[in-house]
Amino acid sequence: QRVQEIDPEFAGGYTGEAWSYSLPVLFQTSSDPQTDLARSETFARRAIDVDPGFAAAYALLGFTQALAGKGMESLDNTRVAGALEPGDPFVQLLRGTSLIIAGLPEESFAPLDEAFRLNPAEIRAPYLYVQAIGRVANREYEQAIGIIHQNTSRGGPNGPHMEIFRAVALIHLNRLEEARFIVEDLNGSFPNYPYKGWLAYWLPD
Repeated sequence: QRVQEIDPEFAGGYTGEAWSYSLPVLFQTSSDPQTDLARSETFARRAIDVDPGFAAAYALLGFTQALAGKGMESLDNTRVAGALEPGDPFVQLLRGTSLIIAGLPEESFAPLDEAFRLNPAEIRAPYLYVQAIGRVANREYEQAIGIIHQNTSRGGPNGPHMEIFRAVALIHLNRLEEARFIVEDLNGSFPNYPYKGWLAYWLPD
């Protein structure tokens, strides 16, 4: 909002507010997901009205639409974002994320690989862990576990949101004792984490 006050003609301010409404929906902290997604879409569209060439606004609109179950609209907007700014790792991250949520995990690998290639030094960026989620969604469980290990080995972000995917992959590989250890640890350390809703966005089946 402060950015919007400083420069109402800069699309980034509206894109940022759209991002701030959409992320709590994904991470299960929103008290009113439908309203927050509607607000996110409104601000993303405002950003596009202000600057039709601002790629991140299209990527954010596509991300919001994926969360809202508007898969076809999401794909259209993420394609536009990628065409406008193929060298932006944030755009590529949102493209890959939206593809997984829209049920096309195999198509997410290329943009997520590109995001990591464009910005390999930023270890806190979630490129690898989103790719690991995509591998789980695509039933590539060994690959997912390897990517999670790569992510944590380099100091990348980790927590209950990632550990639950490691457990899911281990269960599918019939490595049940390892999975049970993770789940018991999560139940002790993060008993109130909304695992079911978090998994449902990425793994609708």
